[in-house]
Amino acid sequence: MAVVEVVEAMAGRFRGCLVGALMGDCLGAPFEAEPRASPSVLNSYFRRLNDPDLKVPYKQYTDDTAMMRCVALSLIEEKGYVAQDMAKR
Repeated sequence: MAVVEVVEAMAGRFRGCLVGALMGDCLGAPFEAEPRASPSVLNSYFRRLNDPDLKVPYKQYTDDTAMMRCVALSLIEEKGYVAQDMAKR
């Protein structure tokens, strides 16, 4: 496998991780303070999200995603870990 292919594959995985974390943060935000959400509560919640006739409130991302974004931007822009940049962000 060529270096370019490896880099492209890793970039795709990196993007996938970021999207997965964002979706988990947005979808899990209503349950953040609860010790454990039951499967029936989760199933009901996801059914409502999928129902076009119901008006489910828009879920914004939380501080977890904001921090993840800052870490990712720092790693990309600095081409690695730079403590001063991480602290600034």
